Amino acid sequence: MKIIFKKITILLMLSMIILSLSSFANTFYPTTILDNIASKYGKISNKHPVYDSEGKEKFILYDYTNGGYAIYDKETNNFLERSKQPNSSPFYNQSGKYYYLGLNQYAVYNNHEYIDVYTNETIDVSKFPAFNFVSKKQINTMLTNSIQVNYEVPFASYFKALDGLVNPFPLNSSGDCGYVAATLLLSYFANFYNSDIICEHYMNIAPTNYLENTWQYVSCATTSFKNDLLKKNISDNSSTAFSVSDAINNYMENYTDISFDYTIGLLQSTNQIKSIIKTGIPVIMFTNVHDLTNEEYIDKHAVLIYGVSYHEGLELDRLIAHLGYTNRSNVEVANSVLGVSGTTYYIDPKSIEHKHSNYYKLEGQAFCQNCQTTAFYNPVGYIYTSKNESSHNKICVCCAYTSTESHSFMIKVDKKVCSKCSFITTADNPFEPIKYE
Repeated sequence: MKIIFKKITILLMLSMIILSLSSFANTFYPTTILDNIASKYGKISNKHPVYDSEGKEKFILYDYTNGGYAIYDKETNNFLERSKQPNSSPFYNQSGKYYYLGLNQYAVYNNHEYIDVYTNETIDVSKFPAFNFVSKKQINTMLTNSIQVNYEVPFASYFKALDGLVNPFPLNSSGDCGYVAATLLLSYFANFYNSDIICEHYMNIAPTNYLENTWQYVSCATTSFKNDLLKKNISDNSSTAFSVSDAINNYMENYTDISFDYTIGLLQSTNQIKSIIKTGIPVIMFTNVHDLTNEEYIDKHAVLIYGVSYHEGLELDRLIAHLGYTNRSNVEVANSVLGVSGTTYYIDPKSIEHKHSNYYKLEGQAFCQNCQTTAFYNPVGYIYTSKNESSHNKICVCCAYTSTESHSFMIKVDKKVCSKCSFITTADNPFEPIKYE
């Protein structure tokens, strides 16, 4: 009897150990159907429950060992967001109870407060309507393959490389995501179509060149461009479709001489967005949130869409977007996340006369990304105005960027004359009219 009892005890102990190991395995190496499907995106390192604005445990967040993530909607059997970018999860390094309130709107519940993960501000999640996504597919017919690009705009790798770390771009501040998206779009056209759209004074010059078909470094407009030029003289500082439209108009009319035609359209379906992207034109999409108080749609967040992905067995293609935040540069989103109504900006680059830029360098020479060749660069013009006896102002004719530099004197008979601003040391009126370079 004692021997039998010992055997039973040992078996029970082994069973408990096996169950414990199984529980651990289920956490990190999932075996359910859903987890098996999610694992097609990569090796799962962890998963977390995620709640909607009504407190329902509606979503699952998958973390992957490669640093990517995916958000799954349990009610519709639909993966809403996914990215392979390292540390790209909106909940990366966040502690607390996770809340998904829509694209670019994430919160954590901690210390009896709901905190926006981007702004660290306290928010009222009840003001966000619960999402009812429209895509309903059986789980066993979804995501049979890894992500495949259906089509992208030319130079789409530019947007993928803008991670906000290695390659900086203006970050959102005080909810100006529309201006961030507009800056990314204008920078894209400045890089590959005409550099006069944004002067080099307001560009982060790429420290190295396009190398071996990889995009290690890319150039983008600075925060000063967004704040000091794009948003300048805009009465409504909110990030709505119409205020951003006014900002683009104001910038193009006052700071560039380029023929830059673009169209603003109110799109009623994502199919219209796809048709524009298919022609090679990126899109600024203002996602909308339904306001339950007055039954109207209001602008909430702006994202830049540059591609469409394809999944075999999935009824709707997905959109590939830059969400305007650090490490959120290559995110695949479900169509239903964006809603069916919104204001979409698209700028047709065919109306822009191509001009080589010097934002990229190859062996110290300007390298045109569009033409894939070392190209001659035509610098912008400047106006020089005398400032004092030792220096003058150097003013860019395109963007009015002003810097100060010392006079460059040359001897003319018995006088010293600045070759830039025509300042004359011995003249009765040394401040001569301005001179163009």
